[in-house]
Amino acid sequence: MRAYNDPYLVRFKEPILTCCEKYNINVQRRVSLVRFVCYHMATLATPYWEWSADDWMALIAETVPPNWRAAFRPYVVLLAFGLGGFNLAVEIMPPRFKSTEFAATLWGVAVVEDSIAFVRDYLVSLGYRVGKTQAGGRLLRQTLVATMLALKEADVRRWDETAYYALIREENPSVSIALAGKRRDYALATALALHRLGIFVVDPQVFSHGNRFAKAASTGYTAEWGEWIDRFGTFSLAAKMTLKHFRYFLQFVGRWAFTYHPEASHSPGDWNIEIAAHFAAFVASGKVGDVQRETAVVDARAGTPLSPNTKASRLGMIRVFFDTLIASGLIRRRFATRIVFRLPEEVARQAAPKPRDLEDDVWAKLLWAGLNLETSDLGPVLRRRYPIELLQAIVVVWLFAGLRWSELHRLDRDCVRWEYSLLEAGEDGVQPAICYLTVPVNKYKPEFRKPVAGEVGKAIESWLAIRPDQPGIIDPKTQHRGDKLFCVRGRLIGTRLIRSLIRSICAKAGVPDYDRKGRFTVHRARSTIATQLANAKEPMSPWELKEWLGHNSIRSTEWYVNQRPLTLAKKYAAADSWRRNLARIKIILDAGVIESGAAAQGATSRAYDLGHGYCTDRFFSRCPHRMACARCGYYVPKDSTKGQLLSALGANEALYEEIPIRDEERLALEGDAEAIRQLVGGLEDTPAGDGRTPSEIQGHPVEVLEEP
Repeated sequence: MRAYNDPYLVRFKEPILTCCEKYNINVQRRVSLVRFVCYHMATLATPYWEWSADDWMALIAETVPPNWRAAFRPYVVLLAFGLGGFNLAVEIMPPRFKSTEFAATLWGVAVVEDSIAFVRDYLVSLGYRVGKTQAGGRLLRQTLVATMLALKEADVRRWDETAYYALIREENPSVSIALAGKRRDYALATALALHRLGIFVVDPQVFSHGNRFAKAASTGYTAEWGEWIDRFGTFSLAAKMTLKHFRYFLQFVGRWAFTYHPEASHSPGDWNIEIAAHFAAFVASGKVGDVQRETAVVDARAGTPLSPNTKASRLGMIRVFFDTLIASGLIRRRFATRIVFRLPEEVARQAAPKPRDLEDDVWAKLLWAGLNLETSDLGPVLRRRYPIELLQAIVVVWLFAGLRWSELHRLDRDCVRWEYSLLEAGEDGVQPAICYLTVPVNKYKPEFRKPVAGEVGKAIESWLAIRPDQPGIIDPKTQHRGDKLFCVRGRLIGTRLIRSLIRSICAKAGVPDYDRKGRFTVHRARSTIATQLANAKEPMSPWELKEWLGHNSIRSTEWYVNQRPLTLAKKYAAADSWRRNLARIKIILDAGVIESGAAAQGATSRAYDLGHGYCTDRFFSRCPHRMACARCGYYVPKDSTKGQLLSALGANEALYEEIPIRDEERLALEGDAEAIRQLVGGLEDTPAGDGRTPSEIQGHPVEVLEEP
């Protein structure tokens, strides 16, 4: 008792007694705890506020008598947590003792259970499977209790937001709650719930996968160049994803400058026209894998030339980078960017639109698989985490709506409108199922509506029928809060979900999820739909496609539409351009003249049937009077003896020959009276086959050739 009443030990004793009172440790135990702690301090020659977790565990293992250890273990755990911030329940207490019991011992069962129910009930209302009896509910409870112990606060309404996010990011290695796998997901779901309930200010805006807070190390370029990349991002008006691509590219530029021009690797203001021209030439002759990061994965295409479109994109981005910094007044203009960063003409000619549409047979299989998607076609993660109605709606919108990814996942809840009255009835008397889809604001156009297949509206209505009420989500593009269609558990769907769905659809269809043009993506479906609309039986015009796709320029539409060879062949055949200026005429051959060899001596062996007579001129196809015969010496009337003989020969065997004609002759052949008069009038002074003009041929009035 002397150690307990020693005045010198008051400053050591009072925090211990306060902690004991806080955790309702009885008075007799408090005296023993003070004595044990003081003895252990004397042994270690260190005050208890400087003890480590091992020192607190040594207190129960070495200082407390063996026969008292079982009774004093819970009290030592409480003191270690209250005075040192260490959670030693797992190390000191028996295996059956759980963190929830420890938290209940610290703050009381009612407080702990009330906080857990506060978060759990809200997450259940959003669609999370975290009920009391569900596996997710047990994981959520473990995560919340571990966070309570780490933050030393049982009431979630009083949690410090900054400390919570620091705990998730694992910024303090000494304070960890072992966030791995599902526990990390539920920690982020808790942050989302607390933000929606008005406790946290910052919207986490995170997805349900790991490495959200990981930041890639900048290697291969100077720190000053990295600061210029950040400045460009501040002044640029580009969208978030575009800025991400710019950042990767500008890091590549920084590595190139550090490698080839160290004097210009600190600031773009140090670039002169020679350095800029060198970079343009480097890109024009670039190869895959040039000046890549040391930690980058080796690409199988390394060493192959860059595509013309990639070269054009890189020179366009470096031009935008310098123009933005110059316009912002951060650097002065030292060269003309549009001239120096211009793509060589031979490369520019190759940088043409290359639509990445899918083959018709592959697309037909994907349509079948998407319209018949079932739970058994999905992987265990998708089956467990998402309703089948949601996944079916996403797949149908992907297959039929022709949307960008940024449009698909930002669709509003009330985005479908049925409009039967504006449609004409089909041949069977049934109106086709068409609905209007309201497309959100994109990078080119404000919100607009487009017609889509009725399957889209039906799939969306099926999802809305079972969709839990969700909180308003901030639109990533407009920054306005709204009720989004594809919102699940309080978050917008992510890109990984649509990638997983595409793989599942391809597996069901029995096709790989890639081809020679690359992986199957949202944009490839968009290009395929545009191509099919442009090659349909009644195709959309380019201007109509531009409006349907939401483009601002017809040039953008060219990158999506691929003209099918079969469609071109049909249009070419329908145009009949090679037969437009050809005329068919009947030929009668004299077999006897040919067989006797007289034809080789110049005898007449063929005659052209003019309808009213025959022309025996071998060069009839080049005669200017072939459409309006002048009845020269080569003309044989049908009522003559020779004409009757030719008619008899033609009755047995006749051939046809196609001869070229002029446009005015074609019009005359088609029966245009004015064309006939002009043709006859223009041949008055033109010599016929025997050298005479029509006016010189007496007794033979000009007659018009009739179509055989």
